[in-house]
Amino acid sequence: MNTFKIFIMMFAFTVTNITVAQEQPPIASESRDVSLTYIGTANYIVANVANKCATTFERDKSSKIFVLSWQERNAKYVLAAAIYMEKRLNEVYKMGGPAKRDAVYQEITSAAQANGKAAMRGWFENGDKTKACKRIVELIENGEFDVTPQVPMYDKLEGLATWAQQQ
Repeated sequence: MNTFKIFIMMFAFTVTNITVAQEQPPIASESRDVSLTYIGTANYIVANVANKCATTFERDKSSKIFVLSWQERNAKYVLAAAIYMEKRLNEVYKMGGPAKRDAVYQEITSAAQANGKAAMRGWFENGDKTKACKRIVELIENGEFDVTPQVPMYDKLEGLATWAQQQ
């Protein structure tokens, strides 16, 4: 094979690899960030209701089982959020190092916690804690906090789940 053909083949291989590398879309997206925050907020609320309302549970059901039950019912979205968070943080780390990764992690978790704390405050600020716990635990156990087509951002959450399945 002559030198010119080898050069052309190497050039074509290099261009193909560069094109493939450039075609990789970024991990981060506003829609996935919003979905991640939504799932993070719901998870925060369920876990904190479990802790705050531990005495509300029947003796055969612990607060840990309460949280795991919600996570299992919403496993598709909880897993998708975990996959996205991991890939999102890895992407940020590659672009900006550990400080940037830590800042993005803090931003995402702070938003979920702030939303969750606001909801919790609204439920527990005024009134009887026992009644509030009973009402909220019942809502969560009955699936009112589950991801269903009735959730206003269901399409975004489905988009996150679809994206995660392709990873």
